[in-house]
Amino acid sequence: MIRDGKFDEFTTIEMAEILPSLEYQQSLESLTVTLEKERRVKVYFNGFMELSNTCRMMVRYIAHGWAIEDIAEEMNFSVAYTYRKRQLCLNKLIELVEQKLNKNNISP
Repeated sequence: MIRDGKFDEFTTIEMAEILPSLEYQQSLESLTVTLEKERRVKVYFNGFMELSNTCRMMVRYIAHGWAIEDIAEEMNFSVAYTYRKRQLCLNKLIELVEQKLNKNNISP
């Protein structure tokens, strides 16, 4: 029941009248969230593609949970170099993504 404003006067509104507008609002919010996620994925992917081939390979290995020692062996690097290169690649990716997000006025 919703009060009409006058004391002791109430209007009964059936839930069936309210639900369609609520469902529409939820669908609209869901669509907005989905579109924002798609924009972010595109920004991250574009940043990833701007990395060097070596960095792209390293980021893929990291994303798949490879240990530093395994990455070093696969790429024929020393473990110490692999640690440094991993940090350089991840920092470069973060920098590229932040630049693109700032350029498009999207909060990180």
